[in-house]
Amino acid sequence: VPSGRIPEPPAHTPAASVANVTLALALAPANTRQSTHCEALLRPVLRTLDKGERLTLRGSNATVVYLPDRYPASAPKRIAPATFVALAGPLRLRIAPARSSANPGTTHCR
Repeated sequence: VPSGRIPEPPAHTPAASVANVTLALALAPANTRQSTHCEALLRPVLRTLDKGERLTLRGSNATVVYLPDRYPASAPKRIAPATFVALAGPLRLRIAPARSSANPGTTHCR
């Protein structure tokens, strides 16, 4: 606002927004790679990360959806190959290979 004040948030935040924000804040880039128990990501998989657990993606992009128990799922978030750490948990995630004709194949590691 022109006065420099931060406006009040809306009285009601849509439930899907809660999942989107949770995914954005709770799954963060990590400094170290996870390299054990790797397998090709040929179709969507469900994976639950507890706080501090890591997820490594290799090869090509994937989409991640957060599946909370009490709210609708988040929108799919496209992520590039990297290692991520759960800053909160449990995070129930659906991880899928990104659809692209240039997709050489994605690997995910526990």
